[in-house]
Amino acid sequence: MEETQQPSKATSKLDIDIMSEMDELQKVTEKIRLTGQNATYYIGYDIEFKSRGNILVKKILGVTKTCVKIDHPDLNNCLTLSRKIHVIV
Repeated sequence: MEETQQPSKATSKLDIDIMSEMDELQKVTEKIRLTGQNATYYIGYDIEFKSRGNILVKKILGVTKTCVKIDHPDLNNCLTLSRKIHVIV
């Protein structure tokens, strides 16, 4: 006879509900690559980028020809547009 396993803490009903909600949000969330041509349209939007191996999410405060102004002193509050930056819409 096969034994039925009890769900572990990681797969409790609440965790499964939370994971499925996160999956739904990821499906709905659209990401657009930020370029020098479209950056001005997304002032005030959240962006996602990688810094020191971590994925960060910050709000666009302004745009210049070469960078996006954000509140992140580690990058001198300026994120170069040549990096892989995605706008979360």
